[in-house]
This record gives sequence, structure tokens and C-alpha cells, in this order.
Amino acid sequence: MTAEGAIAEVRATHIGPKKELHNPKSEAPKKTESKWKRLIQNLKKEDSLNQPRHVLEVLTEIGISEKYSLVKSEIQAQIKKAQGVMPDVFDKSFGIDIFVGKIRDQRQLEMKQENQILQTPESIRKILTALQPDSVDDISTTKFLGDSILLTSANGVEIQLTLPTEQKMLRDPLTNHLGLQINAQKMKGVSTETNAIVSKLAAEQNNADSLLQTTQGIVDYVSMVKEVLPAEISREKQKMDSIKDKEKQRADWLIDESIIENNPIKSRLPAEYAKTPEELRERMKTLKYLPAEAEMRQAFKGREKEFDQFCFENEVYELYTQEFVDSISRYLISRAALYQNNIDSTNLRPIRIVEVGAGRGQMTHFIKEKMQELGIRNDQLEIRATDPNIWSEDLGKTVIDVENLDAEKAVQKYQPDIVLFSWIPPGEDLSPALRQNSVQEYVLVGEELSGNDRTWGKNVIFDKDVMADYEKDGFYKQYLGEGDDDSLNLVHGQLGRGQIKEGIDDSQHSTTIAFIRE
Repeated sequence: MTAEGAIAEVRATHIGPKKELHNPKSEAPKKTESKWKRLIQNLKKEDSLNQPRHVLEVLTEIGISEKYSLVKSEIQAQIKKAQGVMPDVFDKSFGIDIFVGKIRDQRQLEMKQENQILQTPESIRKILTALQPDSVDDISTTKFLGDSILLTSANGVEIQLTLPTEQKMLRDPLTNHLGLQINAQKMKGVSTETNAIVSKLAAEQNNADSLLQTTQGIVDYVSMVKEVLPAEISREKQKMDSIKDKEKQRADWLIDESIIENNPIKSRLPAEYAKTPEELRERMKTLKYLPAEAEMRQAFKGREKEFDQFCFENEVYELYTQEFVDSISRYLISRAALYQNNIDSTNLRPIRIVEVGAGRGQMTHFIKEKMQELGIRNDQLEIRATDPNIWSEDLGKTVIDVENLDAEKAVQKYQPDIVLFSWIPPGEDLSPALRQNSVQEYVLVGEELSGNDRTWGKNVIFDKDVMADYEKDGFYKQYLGEGDDDSLNLVHGQLGRGQIKEGIDDSQHSTTIAFIRE
């Protein structure tokens, strides 16, 4: 027997007639004897019925060697069969680890029984109890490492059994040993008494009866492990567990629409308003200043005719306000939540929104900022800006990354669920590019004088028997802005060029219209 620190080991190659353990490789002779005298004595021992027997012979005789060899082969075959299916139960990175604690908990839950399965062998339980009398400890992992079985308890106690084999017998019988090592160095709650307890436990195993009993208990335990290993029937459980995990991931991924109702609209206080167009222009140089609608109207009060010139000088078609950004962001969140239903749980991805013709990217910047404020995550929704044109440098660069793509290429590249387009260029219809297969909805912001008649379906307004182009492609039109007939009145605070003047006609005010796939 050897002991060092909180580790102690018993090993033997032979068992004597009085059940004593022998380890000739490490035992020094008691006295020097002549070569011939030792030879004569050894010959006499071979003739004696009471000579020490090799541990392999003893284990073979009582059936332990055969049982362990068979069980180990069956476990290896079973793990190979189940490899990749149950990664939480096996680990083959170094030796073979079987997480028996998980198996025990799963099987007990499945079988709904009170009696514990995979009970720790009595001889091992005595060791665990002696080390920690006030703690209930069980084996959590069984590891096969070469010719050894390593049992690790939940509290970190390691008990390793090394078995003799026929292969090692051919090489060197005197190193082909039966060994039991108790290691409490990693045990939770190691105390000053641990070393002495470990040494005492090893001493109790330092006789043939105790060592063979413990060996038998460990091999029987491994046999029980084989019986409760997940078999083919558990593949279905793994599938069910995987489905449950995906359902849990999906539940976390889904947008909680209550954030729209539970977060009141925030607007700048009147005391913080810019007082004049000049002050407003100065603030807007950063491209990140977002005025309130009332702030704009107050700044231009009595100077309404200057508003169009202000927009022209600042290269503004739509002057985004706090109210507009807040309301369109909430609308897009509600639509994204709806379109999440089209995405399978096995392929969760963010709802994709692409703004085309984004200019300096202000609308995308403000909407993205508002969505983050409302708690929308990047794995739920992503929004990006694209534009094919280069804007003048004297008013500053883009406020957000704007990718140089035209509408058709942007939709082809990103396969968005929703497309945004503010002030579609007048005189041409770019809407067909927005109706590609991935698109569930495209939202146009601006006057209905932008684009052309085909964009809005006005080319067939007087012919009820002819469908508009968007209708042919399976879309219907829904007004979202204020003041429009049949509008849902969901988007507020829009200010386009010319919109501060009094008495403008309906076609000259900025609005928001969604074209939704049926």
C-alpha cells in the first residue's frame, strides 16, 4: 500500500494462501540469499498447493475478468452506435466518459419511480461516507481509461480500479496488477483530517477479501450502467428534447408586442425646441438631430414660405420627426412579430428590413435607435440602409453605413421581409424591384406624386376591370398615415416638402402607404 497527500493506493499481483496481498515488483527481499538457494525454494513453491496465485487467475476463476471484458465491449459498441445522438451522456475525447448522474436523473424522471436506479455500490458508498459523513454523495461519472475504471463522485472523490489483463500477463506478470486508488485531492471540503481518512480507507482494502469485494462491486456497477444506458428508444427522447430546446429558443426569440403598448411615446419638451429655422439648421448639421413636429411648426411660424427653401438647402424631402419615427418603428415591430410566424423553429433568423434609396441613412438610423430603445434585439430584427447615389459632401457624410446598391440589387442580396423607400424618384416606377419573392411588404413614404401612376395603381383607377401592377403580383394597398381615406392612422408626424403651407392638396402632402402580400 502507498499513500501520499490525499491519495492512497492498494495494488497486488498475487494473493497468498492466507488472503494476503503480494506485490513482488515493489517488495524488497528480507535477506540476501544465494542464487541456488532461491532457485530451489522457488521450485518447491511451484510444487506447493499453497503458493500465491496471480490476481488474474483469481479474477478469472470467480468470473470477474470475463464479466468486465464482456460489459466493456458492449458499452463501447453501444456508445459507438449512439455517437453524436446523445452528446450530453457520453464524451470520448479522452477515454470514455459516461455521465451516469445525468442518466440516473433522466431515467428516474422517465420511470417516475422513487427508488434510486444506479445505486452506488456499498463498498464505494462506505468510502464516500467516511470522507464526508454529513454529505450524501453519489457517483456522477464513470470513465473507462485503458484497463482502468475511474469513478468520480459529485463531490469530486475519485476511485480508480485497475484490472489485470492477459495481454499484460504476456509482457510482465509482475506489473500486471489489481489496484485500487482513492484520491480525495479534488474533493469539495477537503479538511486536515482527509489525508488520514484516505490512508485508513486504503488500509482497510489491503487484504484479498476486501479488495475482491470492492472489485466485484465496481464491475457489477459498470454492468448496471450498461443496462440503463440510453438505447434506440432514447433517440426519440433526444429528438423531443431537441424540439423542446428549439421551442424554448423560439419563445425567447419572438417579439413581445406588449412593448408597443407599455412604452409611451417620448417627445421633446417645448422648452427644448429650436426657436428659429436658423437654430434648427444648426442643430440638424449633425444629421442625428430629430425634431418634434410641433417644434418644426413653431420654428417656421410666420415664415412658412421658407420651409421649402429650408428643405432644398438641406437636401431634405422628408423631414423626420420624433412622432413619425416613433410611430413607424412601432408599426414595423408589429409587422415583424407577424412575419416571425413564417420562420421555422429550426432556422431562426432576424426579420430583415432593408431601406432602399436611403440617402444619408437618417430614417434607418432613427428607426434602429428607436427599436433598440424599445428593447428589440439584433437576433429578432435587423435593418440596413442602401442607396445607389453619392450625396454632396458639404452637408456631411452618411449618419449610418449606407451600402452602395440600387433597389433591385439590394433586395436580391438581402432577401428582406420588409422594404422601406422614402420618396421614390419621380417619373419612374421602381416598385417591381420591391415585389421580389422574399418581400412580404414594402412601405413607401412621401407624396403620391413621386414615382409614377403605376407605382400607386393610378393608371387603372378609372378601369375597375384592370388590376394594378402590385395587385397582379399579389399585393394590396394600405394607407397608414393621417388624413387619408381608409387609413389605419398608425403613422403620425409626417412633414414633407411643402407640407407646412396651408391649403395644400392631398396629393401634395407626405404620407405612408404599405403594400402587403396577400
